[in-house]
Order: sequence, then structure tokens, then C-alpha cells
Amino acid sequence: MPKTCSLQRTALCEALRSFKRSGVVSIHGGDERWREHANITHAYVCTAHAHTDTAHAHVGTRAKQDTPPAVRRAVMQRDHHRCRVPGCRNATFLDVHHLRLRGDGGAHVAANLIAVCSAHHDALHRGQLRTEGDADALRFLHADGRDYGQPQQPRSIEVQTKVFAGLRGLGFREGDVRRVMIELRERAELREAGAEQWLREALLRLHRPALVRY
Repeated sequence: MPKTCSLQRTALCEALRSFKRSGVVSIHGGDERWREHANITHAYVCTAHAHTDTAHAHVGTRAKQDTPPAVRRAVMQRDHHRCRVPGCRNATFLDVHHLRLRGDGGAHVAANLIAVCSAHHDALHRGQLRTEGDADALRFLHADGRDYGQPQQPRSIEVQTKVFAGLRGLGFREGDVRRVMIELRERAELREAGAEQWLREALLRLHRPALVRY
């Protein structure tokens, strides 16, 4: 077995153990459908890494973006050097966030960029918070799809955040995971479902995991 595949198998096993410890999945529950998807996911991960020397990349670390300084200054000035998340007036430790991810073709242009504090930037990339629209018509939402600031459903948010993190840990692109999670939120039968069912349904819709680029 190639070294990269072996390393990725280890990472996958650790992710599955993490799912088990957190109650996301019951790995030994006798569910053939789950085992099938776990095996498929592992095969995809090995294939994705078979011809690369980047096995030591740390999945889940945000890519550093090279936003042109002039564009960054313009974004900060437009956003009054404050975090754009409603109710947050943090003016220190600000980041520039791409609304459409660079991996999905998002450009270094002001309409695609907003100023956010580091805490909310992390929340956006962990799936705890998401956005719709561009910088001029922006909407923030909780993980469960409710408008930011509206009453939340803690269990639903916990389930979806766990699944988002788990899929990212398995190597799926952030943009692909976001799109699938949005699609699954429209399914009535998942509104009260646990993380294991969400994970299965997401794996049915996701394609081969891609390498996280840094």
C-alpha cells in the first residue's frame, strides 16, 4: 500500500473513531449501508491521494488567502473596520472572508469579501454560521438555516455542526459540504434526525473527497 494511502487510512480511522466517541455513528451497529459508505469513502480518499505527495496536509486548516492589499483596505473601509456579523462590533483581529470560496472560483473582489472577526470567521468555516448573497445584500444564518439572531434549535445545530466537521475531516471540500448540507435541510424527514442519518444521506450525495489546498 502506498505510504500516502496508509497515512490517509489512519486519518480516516481516527475520524470514524471520533464519530463513534461523539455518538455520530455506531460503527459496529450491523448496518450494512453505513459500512458500505464508509468503505466507499475510504476508497475515494486513497484514490485522491494515490498520486500526490501532500499526505501531511492537516485537514480542516483554513487556507491562507492572498487578497491584494488594496482590495483588503477597500473592504475594511467599506465595512467600517468592524465585523459584519449582526450584533458583533469587534474591531480587532479582523479577517477578510470570501463569501464564495476560492476553491469554488470565488474572486478577490470586494463584492465577494467581508470583514469578520476571527471568532466568526472560524464559525463560518466550521459550518456553525453561513451566509447568503454578496457583500451588498448579505444574510447570515445559523447552522440549522434560521436567520442569525432568531431562536435556535440547539440539537439541530449540534447535529449539523458535527456532520459538517466530520465530512470535512474525511476530506470533502468545504463548498461541496456546504451545498449538500443546504440540500439536506430541505428534507422534512431529517428535521428530527440524528447525526448518523445526516452523515449517511450526505455521503450518498458527495463525490470523491478532494485534497484540501493550502
